[in-house]
Amino acid sequence: MAYAKENKIPIPVSIEKPYSTDRNLLHISFEGEFLKTHGLGHGGYVYSLCSSEKAPDRPTTIEIDFEDGIPKRIDGQSLSLQNFYRI
Repeated sequence: MAYAKENKIPIPVSIEKPYSTDRNLLHISFEGEFLKTHGLGHGGYVYSLCSSEKAPDRPTTIEIDFEDGIPKRIDGQSLSLQNFYRI
């Protein structure tokens, strides 16, 4: 990070956010050395696509139907990929 700052190279990480993210229509992944260190926790940022506070107190099972590797239905309800996260 220091080298990038000294050479005015924009990077998507900082002291406060020392990890990178890779997001696409189906998921988001987080990568960073401190995430691999057990016991440090994740600070809540892993919930950028969901909310643990809104989760039910009991497990919920859903069924996702795929066609050619693309999710098409959730619990029988057809959805376009763009609207997949709006359920």
